[in-house]
Amino acid sequence: MMRLVLVLAGAAVLAGCSMFANETASSDLPPLGAVQSVDAAPVRAPVTGTCPMTEFQHLVGLRLSEIDARTLPDPYRVLTYDAPRTWRPQDDRLTIRLDETEIVESVTCG
Repeated sequence: MMRLVLVLAGAAVLAGCSMFANETASSDLPPLGAVQSVDAAPVRAPVTGTCPMTEFQHLVGLRLSEIDARTLPDPYRVLTYDAPRTWRPQDDRLTIRLDETEIVESVTCG
């Protein structure tokens, strides 16, 4: 019985090694394209929705207690890290997401 277990274990090891024998070597891959400089190109965050999220990016990194709700547009919502998300986003609603320490993690539309 022990001999059968050893034979089966050895066969499993050999089968595992043969699995990698058919992989493509990196020398068989096509060469990478030319490198292009992007230093001159401005980097902009993708904007989706119609809310004024770009005007409120300064909130990222602040504590929730540091934000005056009277300065926020209507409609807005604040989502804690463990809050359930709705599957019906509103393009015109500002969404402020908090991390577990109530620091603003992101400001988006939705």
